[in-house]
Amino acid sequence: MIRAKKFARLGLVSFAVLLVIMPLISGDELPDNLLAHGRQERLLAGMDVLSATVAQAEEWLGKPTQEQVTDPEQKGIAGEKTYVWEKPLVKVTLKTGFLHDARVKGRYAESPEVITVEGSDGSIGRTGRGLKLGDKFSQVEKLYGHKFVRKGNTIDVQWKSGTDLLVTWNDDGLIDKIGLFAPE
Repeated sequence: MIRAKKFARLGLVSFAVLLVIMPLISGDELPDNLLAHGRQERLLAGMDVLSATVAQAEEWLGKPTQEQVTDPEQKGIAGEKTYVWEKPLVKVTLKTGFLHDARVKGRYAESPEVITVEGSDGSIGRTGRGLKLGDKFSQVEKLYGHKFVRKGNTIDVQWKSGTDLLVTWNDDGLIDKIGLFAPE
């Protein structure tokens, strides 16, 4: 049910979290009766998961503290880049897919794939609808309704478009991780 490929792309989710979520995975899409209604979530940490650029993220968050490039299958032609901003009380990650633009030497066309936030700073770690790090789980239901899959302390809200919002909370019931995945 939760997209296994998206978790594999993220590469930042701990093995323990994957063990909790793996029993939910049974296909690429949730059944229609579990799809969220209304406007899909597109914003997390001030970035649009459908159109964010690294330049826009740098305007909001400053220069990334880490960058990593992987081009697993097509060396130099296509791959992924991961940008990490470590701030006090929050870690923001933007993972993009890229294709090399042969028309301009050394230039890559990047598109966002995943935005994640973890920590406790809700001023940066918040969605467009206002869900933020440090909120109680009940806030997810207030903002997004009851159409989601829950396993332990993780939920997956998925829209028909394929956009996924993954939320986890700690033992105190406070949200400590939010991930927003672009449709494949």
